[in-house]
Amino acid sequence: MAKNKINAVLGPTNTGKTLLAIETMLSFDSGMIGFPLRLLAREVYDNVIQKINPDKVALITGEEKIIPINAKYYLCTVESMPIDKNLEFVAVDEIQMCADHERGHIFTDRLLNIRGEKLTMLMGSSTIKNIISKLDEDTEFINKERLSKLSYVGHKKISRIDRKTAIIAFSAEEVYAIAELVRRQKGGAAIVMGSLSPKTRNAQVELYQSGDVDFLVATDAIGMGINMDLENVYFSNLKKFDGKKLRRLNLSEIGQIAGRAGRYLNDGSFGITGDATEINSEEIDLIENHKFEEIRTLYWRNSKLNFTSHLSLLKSLEEKPNHEWLRRIHECEDEKIFKYFIKENNLPVLLENLHRTPSRSHEDIDLPYKLPFLLKEQGILVGLTLSESLHGSRNLPFIAGTAAGYGLGKEEALKMITSNTAKILGIDKITGTLEVGKDANIVISSGDLLDMMTSNVERAFITGREINLKSKQQILYDRFKRKYSN
Repeated sequence: MAKNKINAVLGPTNTGKTLLAIETMLSFDSGMIGFPLRLLAREVYDNVIQKINPDKVALITGEEKIIPINAKYYLCTVESMPIDKNLEFVAVDEIQMCADHERGHIFTDRLLNIRGEKLTMLMGSSTIKNIISKLDEDTEFINKERLSKLSYVGHKKISRIDRKTAIIAFSAEEVYAIAELVRRQKGGAAIVMGSLSPKTRNAQVELYQSGDVDFLVATDAIGMGINMDLENVYFSNLKKFDGKKLRRLNLSEIGQIAGRAGRYLNDGSFGITGDATEINSEEIDLIENHKFEEIRTLYWRNSKLNFTSHLSLLKSLEEKPNHEWLRRIHECEDEKIFKYFIKENNLPVLLENLHRTPSRSHEDIDLPYKLPFLLKEQGILVGLTLSESLHGSRNLPFIAGTAAGYGLGKEEALKMITSNTAKILGIDKITGTLEVGKDANIVISSGDLLDMMTSNVERAFITGREINLKSKQQILYDRFKRKYSN
């Protein structure tokens, strides 16, 4: 079977990558493009339905779903891409977003797993070229050059900024404050933010595009491929809160946003305004020439989840990647909620066969041994069991001993083969602990019961009756010990 053919169309902004993807998609009988923004998906949808029958075109985002019965072409946000479609052409825009710590794992999943039957196209920055080259597939790299020049113009007061300008801010409060200032000094401004409703956002874009206002105040959302008639981009700030901390934009982020200035053959400029700090000469040169640091790792999360039980789902969520250039993301909100649900609803877990190897070659070899501790740390009630046979139950102490060797205290490990398991099985009123009125199930060892090397079970009682410990294996052991010990 032939490998999937991939076209990686890489380059800076204003190179015609998105236009190429649209034209290529429409040359096939079916296709889909995933975009980083709802606004961009909507913009492309509006353009495509001007070219072909709207009954063949679907729009799927987190806000809007227009899905005709006979749809052949799908324009979506990356998160909303239907992955069960068999389509001739599939494309993902701004693929360098794989390195974004919030949304990157979704882009990475599309990079690794979603394919067109005839062609897959990846569009984005050349910073991800090295990573894409690591894919074990037939990849053709198409390098695109910017169609116009991008130049730095330094600091300007808002009152001196020319028309056809976007002013970039990184909070809703700042966007509205700047828009009001522009309205007073310049006569009006459109606002573009991801938090606006589709109707409002589209109306604001049209307000600017129609020429009713000459200025646009926006968040960094416009850096993700929205085609606006802009000649200048000014940053009111070069710092943003990324969900974890307030940090300075890296050069590729500045370049991505600044690159919205100048469309097609028209040159563009970028600068700073307000309290934004100056960009040094070395950084300016790198931005103007689109030379940014190479992406070395992508954020990843396992998408092949196992829903057979809450334990299997938890394990699959915590699975690690199998490539050094993939980095597992920290807990997402859904994973946190799931663990909270298990804890709050007291959903217990019975772990089988701790002495086993992982099911996948790239998994941590010690994961089965660590699992009791990891689950207990999440507040989950854990019991240990064996599924092979009744005779295997004699090894339960050694199973608990393994758990004790990988993070658990010995008392907690012992509970997992006694009181915890009894509680999970619903028999804790009659067994599991040494209490008056409960069955006397007792094991007496002269060594450490959980240690395979020193454990020496001398007596055992089930429901108060002492049992014969002389198994066939023990008889044979004693016989040959006497024979060969001299």
